[in-house]
Amino acid sequence: MTSPSADPLHIECKPIWQESTDGGQRWGVAVIKPSQLTAVITALRDETVQSQVSTVTFTLEALQAKRVCIAGDFNGWDTQSHPLAKTSSGAWQIRMPLPPGRYEYQFYVDGYWHNDPHSTQRVRNLFGTENDVIEVPAGS
Repeated sequence: MTSPSADPLHIECKPIWQESTDGGQRWGVAVIKPSQLTAVITALRDETVQSQVSTVTFTLEALQAKRVCIAGDFNGWDTQSHPLAKTSSGAWQIRMPLPPGRYEYQFYVDGYWHNDPHSTQRVRNLFGTENDVIEVPAGS
């Protein structure tokens, strides 16, 4: 480039492909404005994460419950945003798409926190109780 762009970030263009021709070589470059760079990086990250998302099923047997939700790292500990549906057997269930990672969670049943009896891992939380932990592996 002969002069820096007006944007505060100067991007140097480098060849991304090269092709021999009868008269020499042709070069191809990619030019991305700084304002577009964030969108490109986000799109690439989101595409990678989307390809690794796994559907995780959470189930709780709370036959007398009127409302069951799940809250955790994955939803900002929102006790209302992910309600479970009551199945024909009376258990409560939700299927959630989660990218790979480690998540702490608990069930919120009729206004009270409950641990997942199926969880094999728990950690102490700041309130002196325990959160359940699920680890979603990449590519599962």
